[in-house]
Amino acid sequence: KQDLMISQLFEAQRLIRSKNYSDALTKLDQLEKDHRHYSIIPELKGIAYYLSKEPEKSLSQFRRAFIVNPKNVDAYRMKVYLEKELNVAPNESAKQ
Repeated sequence: KQDLMISQLFEAQRLIRSKNYSDALTKLDQLEKDHRHYSIIPELKGIAYYLSKEPEKSLSQFRRAFIVNPKNVDAYRMKVYLEKELNVAPNESAKQ
């Protein structure tokens, strides 16, 4: 089961690299149903949303990734960056 998850994560990354964000997000949503405790899933969703110019959704995903794994340095960096870009406090909603 873990091998399947890893291959699906690689597939999601491939979709993101090829700018197929919608399919990547669909695949990640499916993965997240069974693997909520892996911070890589919301982190990849955050990347897909960021690259598809949806910074509020991206911030939400990076915040989730950081909550799931406070040692996820990349998620933390993007969370802080997007909070500054969107001019929101760390615990504030990005919706304006």
